[in-house]
Amino acid sequence: MSATSGTTETNSNTSNNVKGGLTSRNTFIGLAGSDWGALKIGKSDAPYKTSTGRMNPFLGMIGDYSVVMGNTGGDNRVEFGTRVDHAIWYESPNFDGMTFNVLLSPGQNRASDSSNIPAGESDCAGGNIPGSGALPAACNDGSFSNLYSANVAYENQMLYVTGAYEMHKKVNRTSDILGPGPGVTPADPNDVADEDAAKIGAQFKLPTRTTISAIFENMKRHVQDYLQPQNERTRSGYWLAVVQQLSPTDSLNFGWAHANKAKGDPGQHNTSNNPLDVRNVIQNAGVDNSANMFTVAWKHQIDRNLSTYATWAETLNHAFAHYDLGAGGRSVTTDCHDASNPDASGFDPNGGAPKCWAGGKMQGVSVGVKYTF
Repeated sequence: MSATSGTTETNSNTSNNVKGGLTSRNTFIGLAGSDWGALKIGKSDAPYKTSTGRMNPFLGMIGDYSVVMGNTGGDNRVEFGTRVDHAIWYESPNFDGMTFNVLLSPGQNRASDSSNIPAGESDCAGGNIPGSGALPAACNDGSFSNLYSANVAYENQMLYVTGAYEMHKKVNRTSDILGPGPGVTPADPNDVADEDAAKIGAQFKLPTRTTISAIFENMKRHVQDYLQPQNERTRSGYWLAVVQQLSPTDSLNFGWAHANKAKGDPGQHNTSNNPLDVRNVIQNAGVDNSANMFTVAWKHQIDRNLSTYATWAETLNHAFAHYDLGAGGRSVTTDCHDASNPDASGFDPNGGAPKCWAGGKMQGVSVGVKYTF
């Protein structure tokens, strides 16, 4: 149960044999007692993710806060908002409103630079398989070793506050810069470093049937100084959400997420002539890769189990930013990493190379029906 089912992919072997099936969602066993808490093993959302989940009224919708919150680089993987494999964790009982959770996921990676697939898994840690995106056949695009995650929270009738921290050890991003010169050259072995994130969040329930949520988050990648110009993983961000209950069955939901400028930028499709050339990357240091996302949703509860919703969201990327609308599988993604026709991108009025990634301004709408069993 603690490993993810799927085809077996390693650095030297590909198999279509699925070894298990009870592993795509939270799957665990454990022991629990009302006076001492719970100890569990298996696969689960990390405490860092769950600590502020209640502050995200757009969970699973277009414009989910995971587009920005916990998403270090703006890609469609949410590094600090994920489900963790082969983990062991402790959940405390409630001490007069105070709770805490602690989780450890051993890396199970037999490479000192996290470049192997973890033992028992079908993907590299952090998503994808070796060679994804025409990269070298190794886990060098965000794969990590050990993961540590924890949070502490306090709650009463009108207030919920939490603080959370998560650490990923030996995160391999050597694919960000493939060597010191133009073209594909050997990757820089020093681009393997720890990454961590910390956040504080608060939620207030007002007598006007208004719920206000706010989060401040700070994420860091601890690389050497000469690699800082390509370090898009060190940044801070904010989230603000307001939910107004209009009636017992209807509510309006508003959200704003802001990603501050990162420490550096490795370059994306249309932000340098050759993103693999470190000389272009250095020119990208200090560029504006901040972004804003706005989300509005109307929700209607039909009965105890059945509800409907309609959502509108817009992401406004600054020139070097590449945040989406559906990160983490929450909705349809709109990036053009897979665009092979340079004239089919849609955001470049003059054609040429794909332009719909960095600097894109996108919006979308979605409607849905939700039934809770």
